[in-house]
This record gives sequence, C-alpha cells and structure tokens, in this order.
Amino acid sequence: MNNKKSDIVNRILGFSLSSWVNCLISFIATPIITALFPPEELGQINLFLSYTNIIFPFIYMGIDQAFVRYFNEPMKENDTYSFCKICICQSSFIYIIISIIILYNWKELSAKIIGYNNLALAISVIVFLFGVYIMRYMSLVSRMENNIGMFTIQSITITIITKISFIIIVIVKPVAEYAIIFRSIMYCVIALIFLAIFIKNGSGKKMKLSKTLLMKLYHFSIPLFPTTFLVMLNSSLPQIMLKKYVDYEAIGIYSNAVTIAGIIIVIQSGLNSFWIPFVYEYYKTEQKKLQLVHHVISLCMIEFAIILMFCQNPIYNLLVNKQYWESKGLFAILLISPVCSTISETLGIGIELSTKTYLKLPVYIIDIIINYISCVVLLPKYGVVGAALAAGISSMAMLITKAYFGEKYYECSDNYKKLIIGMIFLSICGLSNYILSDRLIKYSILLSAFIAILFIYKREFLLILRYGKLYVITLLRQWRKKKNNKEA
Repeated sequence: MNNKKSDIVNRILGFSLSSWVNCLISFIATPIITALFPPEELGQINLFLSYTNIIFPFIYMGIDQAFVRYFNEPMKENDTYSFCKICICQSSFIYIIISIIILYNWKELSAKIIGYNNLALAISVIVFLFGVYIMRYMSLVSRMENNIGMFTIQSITITIITKISFIIIVIVKPVAEYAIIFRSIMYCVIALIFLAIFIKNGSGKKMKLSKTLLMKLYHFSIPLFPTTFLVMLNSSLPQIMLKKYVDYEAIGIYSNAVTIAGIIIVIQSGLNSFWIPFVYEYYKTEQKKLQLVHHVISLCMIEFAIILMFCQNPIYNLLVNKQYWESKGLFAILLISPVCSTISETLGIGIELSTKTYLKLPVYIIDIIINYISCVVLLPKYGVVGAALAAGISSMAMLITKAYFGEKYYECSDNYKKLIIGMIFLSICGLSNYILSDRLIKYSILLSAFIAILFIYKREFLLILRYGKLYVITLLRQWRKKKNNKEA
C-alpha cells in the first residue's frame, strides 16, 4: 500500500517538474516583456490567442479525448502507436478544411484581432494552429505512457520557445503583429521536430482503418465537441468582451493578471497531467484512493492560491512593470478560476467514466451563460475588475454543475463539506485581497483562512507531510547509495 501511495507522489512530482521549470522561465522573461511591450500590444497578442483557442475545438472534434479514453484499449487491430496516427490523421483532415476557411475570410479575422486587414496575420493563425494541435497529441502520448522525461522536455521546450520569441521581437520591435508571426513560426518548427521523433521512434502495426472503428471513434468524440468549444469560448469571452466595452489596453492589463495568476499552474498542470491516466488505471478497484487524491488536490490548490495572495506584492515587484500594476486588483480574484477548474476535473470524472459525455453540454452551457451575463452587467461599470469577477462567478458555477452530474455516476468525494467551506474561505480571501488592498486586516484574514483550511483537511495535510518526508528520505538514500558506489 505504501509503495502505491509513493507512486502517486512520484507521478505528481514528476509531472509537476516541467511546471516548476516553466514558472522559473516565466519569472525571468515576464519582467522583460512587460517592461518593453505596451499594454495595447499585449492586448492584441492575447486576443490572437483567444481567437485561436476558439478555433482549436473544431480541429480536435473531441478526437484527442477519444485518444485518451481508448489509449489503453486501442480499437480493432491497432496498437497505441497506430491508433495515435489515426487520430492525428483525422484532425489533420479537419485542419486543412479550417485553413481554407480562414484564408477565405482572412480580412475579417485579422481585423477582429488587430483592427485592420493583414494577410500575414491570418496565415500566422494557420501556422500556429498546426503547431498547437500536433503538440497536443505529442503531449498526450507522453502523458498516457507515463513518460515523464519526454513530457517535461516537450513542455519546457514550448515555454522556452514562446518566451524567447517574445523577447527577440521585443528587442527588434515591440509590435504585436511581429510577435504573433514569429511565435507561430517557432511553435510550428518545434511541433515538426517532435512529430519527426514520434514517427522515428514509432513501431508496431500499421493503421487499420475501418468503418466500425471510425464510427466508434466519432461516437465518443463528437458529443465532446460542443462542450470543448464552449470551454474555449468561455475562457476567451472576457478578452472579446473587453474589446467591445473597453479597449486593447484593458485586454493587455487583464491578460497580464491572468498570466501572473497562472503561477498556480505549477500545481495545476502537474495534477491535471497525472489525474486522467491515474483514474483510468485505478477507478475500478481503488475508489477510496481516488477520493483521497481528490481531497489532496483540493487542499493543494486552495492553499497554494492563498499563499500566492500573501505574496502578491513581491510577485508584482519582481515580475511586472509598473505600467501593468493596475492588474494587481484582479490577481487574487483570477486565482479562483484555475482552482475551480482543477477540482472540477476530479469531481466530474464520473461523466467520462460513464461515457455519458453529453452531460458536459449542460454544464458548459450554464457556465457560458453566467459568464456572458456577468460580463454584460459588470464590464460597462467595473471594466477589467468586472471581467475578473465574471470569470470567478462562472468558474464557481461550472464546479457546482460538473460535480452534480459527475458524482451521480462515480463518487469521487466522501465529504463535500470540506470543499464547500474551503471555497467559501478562498472567495473571502480573493475579495478581501482586492477590497482591503495592503491593510493589515487583509493579511490577518488570509492567515486565518490558511490555518482553518489545514484543520479542515487535517488528514490530507498529515498524509502530504508523511509521504513528502518519505519521498525526501528515499531520494537521500538513493544519493548516498550512488555516492558509496562511486567511492567503492
């Protein structure tokens, strides 16, 4: 039993490694980017990312999620490698169609992103889409094979390329158009390199396509498309609405706050990467283990978010140029969204396990309706703060609805009170951080909430300490063993 729990710790820490390194890279690059890129230029760049995020679901059509679902039980006479090639080929066919549509409507698309007609920008959208959807499959292969080394290399490489491309363009000329074009080209080059490695290392059976296989593949994937599209649209909605009600500078300020709040990805990314493969491995025989991991994930996400609220001023002093300090008020509120998103992945796992993926549709319809209404009500009066509040409100709604449907088919929690109290504390901390600014009472509230949540999750906290200690001792023993072997 101890070995199994140690394996959980090893996987979480292993898949989190790339997030820690990526966070360090961002620490180095972000001050340079925010010092030299005006907010309106970053606003255009992030609007580019928002529109490409909306297009991605059309390329995947849920096929990427079908690949994850059937990775350990490939369809018909295929092995995992040939099944991956089938999924990539299906997405590639859709990608070609979408590229033609983009070229046909290049004027409208480029005008929406940067405010004027630009063919080079529309082509950059096509190039960027190719790089991202190929890297999506390469990353999934590494995750599902539990190949932590390759997953880490892929993730870190993308982060380095992304940040370096921005810094190079900043040095040359800090213009959104140039940054978008250069970043798209670099992303595509990296994707081609990893695709070549995948093809070279691949072996086994050739693709065995059949009508039955495609029917089964699309039967699972197509119902996922509307929900995936709504997820991406929902995440991009604040930026699109800010352009409508405010301006590009507001998008830049908001997006910067989202980026800084993204520090929580250090925890979120590792947990998300580990969770799905772990669930499919243990859900039939180890339900109690999954429930325990759900509580551990909830504890880690909530407490880490509060720690980041404590450290808001040092983070901004280190990472953000003063022209973006308006986003400080949004930072704590925006931390609520990734916390809700990560926890909802655990509580909503019953939807995937029951293969009733159509249930995600009402979840995200409710989510985007609440987000849209919140944006319409709050943005005209509160601007970027209204966008942050809308994101937080909709993410809470998504967590509730996803848990409602998911827990019907697989109970991933044996104690809902813990999470409810934890999220109430987190919301109070987020609002206090904005309303009370740097007053002493704000830090008192944060500290009280942090300690209270540790008591609520006492069992999970002690478990983390125990296995964290075990993990450190194991590493020290391995180091001493290697040292003794060298001396011998």
